[in-house]
Amino acid sequence: MEKNSLPTGWTEFDFLELIDYKGGSQPPKKEFIYEERDGYIRLLQIRDFGENPLPTYVPDSKILKKCKADDLLIARYGGSSSNDSLGRICTGLEGAYNVALAKVIFDEEKLVKKFVKYLLQGHWFNDRLRSLSRSCQTGFNRSDLQDLYLPLPPPEEQNRIANQLEYFLGKAGSIVEEIKMIPESIKRLRNSILVAALKGELTKIWRERNISEISKDSNQPPEIHDYKINDDLKKDSEIPQYWSWKAIGNIAECRRGRFSHRPRNEPRFYGGRYPFIQIGDLPREGGFITSHKQTLNDEGLKISKLFPSGTIAIAIVGATIANTGILKYETCFPDSLVGIESGDEATNRFIEYYLRLEKENFRKISYASGGQPNIKLETINTYPIPFPPLMEIKEIVRHVDVLMGKVDFIEDRYNKVKSYTDKLPQSILAKAFRGELV
Repeated sequence: MEKNSLPTGWTEFDFLELIDYKGGSQPPKKEFIYEERDGYIRLLQIRDFGENPLPTYVPDSKILKKCKADDLLIARYGGSSSNDSLGRICTGLEGAYNVALAKVIFDEEKLVKKFVKYLLQGHWFNDRLRSLSRSCQTGFNRSDLQDLYLPLPPPEEQNRIANQLEYFLGKAGSIVEEIKMIPESIKRLRNSILVAALKGELTKIWRERNISEISKDSNQPPEIHDYKINDDLKKDSEIPQYWSWKAIGNIAECRRGRFSHRPRNEPRFYGGRYPFIQIGDLPREGGFITSHKQTLNDEGLKISKLFPSGTIAIAIVGATIANTGILKYETCFPDSLVGIESGDEATNRFIEYYLRLEKENFRKISYASGGQPNIKLETINTYPIPFPPLMEIKEIVRHVDVLMGKVDFIEDRYNKVKSYTDKLPQSILAKAFRGELV
C-alpha cells in the first residue's frame, strides 16, 4: 500500500522493525513418547488450525522452545500453493513447538495481538511467502522479509479493525462451510436420477401412455452370446412390465483393450493421429470422454486396438477400478480397460448408467478374489442388467439428459459462487487494511 493512499492517522512500517519470530526446536528422537497427550506442536496441528489431537508427547527438555495458548504460531515451511501450510497462523496451542513453526514476536506497545494475527493472513504477507522457491519445500527466513512494508493504524483503531474482522471472517467462514456441502448434494442428486431411471420411475407415466406400442415392440436386440446370468447379483426389487434381466455380454460385445508392448512408455509408438486413453482419462463420475493426453502413431496402432465412438470403457484394474466413460470419438486403449459396445448409442448409454450405479459392487467383487484387485471379463459378461424395450431405453436417455442438464447448471452456478467465496476472506482483509471496515 502506498503511503499517500493510507487513511488519515495511519503510517507505514518496516515489517522487521516491529515483528520478529522465534523458531522452534527438534528434540532427540529418544525423548519422544507416543501418547495422546498435548505437549509437542508440529506442522500437522497448525495445518489443521489446532483441531486434531496431538499424538506426540515429549518430556520436559532444556532445549525445547515453548509457547503459551495465547501466543501466535506461524508455519515457516510448506508448499507454495494457497492450500498448503506455509504462512498459516494459529493460536490456542500450548507446549513445545517444532522447528517447522515459529512464535511471532512483536512490539506490544505499537501492535495489538489480534491485529497482528489478521495482518499476517493478508495477501501482502502471503504473496511474499508464496513467491519463495527453495528446492522441494518452500520456507522463509528473516532475509526474505526485508523491504516488506505494511499499513499501521493507531492501536485503538487496530482493536476496532480486529473486532470487525473477527465478525466478518466468522460470517464468511460459515458461508464457506455451507458451500462445502454442495458438491456432495450434487453427487447424490445425479445418483438419484440414475436410480430413478434404472427402476423405470422416470418413464412411468410415458410407459402407461404407450403400453400398447411397448407390448407390440419387436425391435429388441438379438442376443449375441449365450452367457448365463449370474443370478447371485440380481436385485430383489421388481422391474417394470416388459423389462427383463439380461447378461451384459448377451446384449453387448465386451472386449479388452490392447497395447501389447512392454514397457508401455516406449516413445516410438506415440505422437501420431490415433487417440489413446488410459484409466486416468476416464471421467470420475462417468459420462462422455471428450479429451485425451496421448496419441499413437501407425506403429502404435499395430500393437493396440481402435474402438468406435460410443463404446463404453470400464477400468478393470487400478485405484479407480470400475470407473466408466463413453468414447466421443474412435480411441485406442490398453488391456487395463474393457470396451463394451452394443451397436446402439442409446443402449450403450443405458448400460453405462447401470455400470455407474454398480461401481461399488464391482469393486467389492474385484477385492473379494484376493491378490491384485481386478474385474474379470467373465464377470462383466455374466453381470445382470434390468433391460427395457428399445423404445423405452431411448425415452429414459432423453429424460436423463434433461435432468442431468439441470444438475450441470446447478454445478456451474456453484463453481461461480465458490470462486467468489474463495476470495472472500482476502477481500475482507483488504478492505480492513484500507480502513474501509471501520
